[in-house]
Amino acid sequence: MSARSSQLAQLRRVTQLAADRQQDAAKALADCQKMAADASAQLHQLLTFRQDYQRKAEQQTRQGMSIAQLIDTQRFMAQLDVAINQQRAIGLAREEDVQRQQLLWQETARYTNAVTTLTNQRQRAATAAEEKRLQQAVDDLFSQRANSFKRG
Repeated sequence: MSARSSQLAQLRRVTQLAADRQQDAAKALADCQKMAADASAQLHQLLTFRQDYQRKAEQQTRQGMSIAQLIDTQRFMAQLDVAINQQRAIGLAREEDVQRQQLLWQETARYTNAVTTLTNQRQRAATAAEEKRLQQAVDDLFSQRANSFKRG
């Protein structure tokens, strides 16, 4: 194996490793996006539940509610608000994860593209050099045959 073909083989291996890293980053990005979407859906569910609960509590208040029921309702609403705020924080953290993972994926994509471009350039150069070498060998062969016909 010549030095050139050895370098090409190494570049192909680096290209494959870069492509694998890019695929891993893409999968991690998809996972982060799913977790962010799930967090957003959970927040939406909590907000909808709170809105429905508040509407029912207001109806019960108008129809008459004991002080103990009112305190329980307010306490539960406060717990819902805490859960909503926690879910908002989780959602923000998931969105930040998505942004970080997206940057990582973009970085791996740029690297993969650069290595692929370099590999392709080297492959074209190697092919051109091999074609030139073969053409020279053919030219030399014809030249030798032409010289042997002239002598003979």
